[in-house]
Amino acid sequence: MIPPLTGWKVAVSLGTIFFTSADDALWLLPYLVSPTLSTTHKVVHGTCFVLGLQLIVFLSFLISLCGHGVVSHSGGIISEHADATLSVAAALIAWAVVVYDVVKRHLKRRRLRGYSLIDDDEDLLSSPSASPPPSPPPQFSPSKVFFLAFAGGLDELCYFPALLLSHQFDYGDLSLGALGACLLVLAIITFFLRRCRRLITFIDKIPTSSVVAMYAISLTIGAVRDLVREDSP
Repeated sequence: MIPPLTGWKVAVSLGTIFFTSADDALWLLPYLVSPTLSTTHKVVHGTCFVLGLQLIVFLSFLISLCGHGVVSHSGGIISEHADATLSVAAALIAWAVVVYDVVKRHLKRRRLRGYSLIDDDEDLLSSPSASPPPSPPPQFSPSKVFFLAFAGGLDELCYFPALLLSHQFDYGDLSLGALGACLLVLAIITFFLRRCRRLITFIDKIPTSSVVAMYAISLTIGAVRDLVREDSP
């Protein structure tokens, strides 16, 4: 039986996905507002963006099902304490994502500092009148948009299974939340980008690790609660 949808869970998942993906979706801008593309092409591109993130949610659901299956059929103490095992696994996964994101952002800052030094040296040697060639106008490419949307959602694929394993969210909660977040991103990019520049800049400054850390803390509390419940007579 599929659990009923919870409104606040959908709203929380919508906000989470929006804040972790809005700043990374600016690549979608030329595929939605370019005058060289027809309205039909722009709609198709927007649909592919939505489907890319829905695939992330579906794969997360499959991973969580595999986790449930492994734990329930493992036998012994693990299967006897399946809920506690899944809660602990979900918390560990979430904390691993936090550590990974912190390390990745640190390495990215180091690379950017190195690139800035290289760019300064090149500016001293290059002609002041040199300018980069103009980028070609975007072409109708639904497969490219779908792939980029999927690749941009790989961060969510790291922690979505943990949320599903812990039963804090259901598949329907994440799916509807992802749909709402994608539609909100599409609306902002298409109609309100100039008015929402400060919002996008603010979102860009929020590290994914801080968002996932809140879930990791909640999952850890839930795991401790399940362990205490399993140990109680």
